[in-house]
Amino acid sequence: MIEISNENNNPLVRRGRVEYIDFLRVISTFAVVLLHIASQNLRSIGVHSLSWHIFNIADAGTRWAVPVFVMISGALFLGREQKIEKLYNKNIFRIFTCLIFWSAFYAVVAFLTDHKAAAAFKQFITGKTHLWFLFMIIGLYIIVPFLNKIVESKELTRYYLLIFFVVAVLLQQFIAIMPYFSTYLSSAFKTAFSNMKFNFALGYSGYFILGYYLKNTRISRKAEKIIYFLGLFGMAATILGTIAVSHSKGKTNTLLYTDFGLNVLLMAVAVFVFGKMRFSKIKLTDRSKAVIGKLSKYSFGIYLVHYFVMDMLKNCLHFTTLSFNAVLSVPVLFLLISGISLLISAVINRIPFLNKYII
Repeated sequence: MIEISNENNNPLVRRGRVEYIDFLRVISTFAVVLLHIASQNLRSIGVHSLSWHIFNIADAGTRWAVPVFVMISGALFLGREQKIEKLYNKNIFRIFTCLIFWSAFYAVVAFLTDHKAAAAFKQFITGKTHLWFLFMIIGLYIIVPFLNKIVESKELTRYYLLIFFVVAVLLQQFIAIMPYFSTYLSSAFKTAFSNMKFNFALGYSGYFILGYYLKNTRISRKAEKIIYFLGLFGMAATILGTIAVSHSKGKTNTLLYTDFGLNVLLMAVAVFVFGKMRFSKIKLTDRSKAVIGKLSKYSFGIYLVHYFVMDMLKNCLHFTTLSFNAVLSVPVLFLLISGISLLISAVINRIPFLNKYII
């Protein structure tokens, strides 16, 4: 049974922090790092090689990371009164300054590497690969006043999530899969769906609201087990489905990697629920909790800088996932990139002004 409950008595909520949210933020951050490492050479090698299978397992198995990031933001941001002026002056402005700084940083690095001014300027405008997340979060923050009106009502919240599930997940995945059965019908369905102009529930706002909903929802042990089973099913479907489709095409096919696939949604919900329901059951010392809290504080910086570290290892040391056996290269790169990124983030977090506006 699932029902709305009051989270004020949750033992994980202490000193104004939600400790399981810190846990989720930390594991999601490192999952993104692993995802980007695994995807580095996924498309450049044969789909029957051992390395490709290692990359696919690591990449497909961490596709829940970004949706969980968005769910964390919704869980913390929605359901509280906030003036629009404060929303822009505090939250949106901070993300915007962060985006400008890191876009400029990566653009300068690109220019120093390739000496192509036009390409560097384009990267400043569009942002480095992973900075799309900041554009998306700014967009979500802008519509928070409207989303807050939805979550004020339990009925509206469930209705919106139903629309999101049917339209953004099921329908879009159905349309994406249709070309494998009939290109004619695929084109027809795609045109019909496009004509609906159903943008209201197509973006990450669904995950944003879902995070708030799950945070404030009581979940029975039976429902929890079902969620975990479905999450494992979603992960297996992502990994094995990608193998099947890629082998049939003879090249890498990432059809099942989309954040809006049912398989990824199931994984994301399972991870979020595990963080909420099981983290409190883990016997952690105060020191361990402090470490998780510190890693949570540094997580945003790790996310922002890890691509730079990965590129430097590739361009300066020629160290990639193909440098040696992927069974070793993936975990070694993961530990190295995570460790260096953590160190850089920790240093920046100690610098006044910078720790407020760029990280």
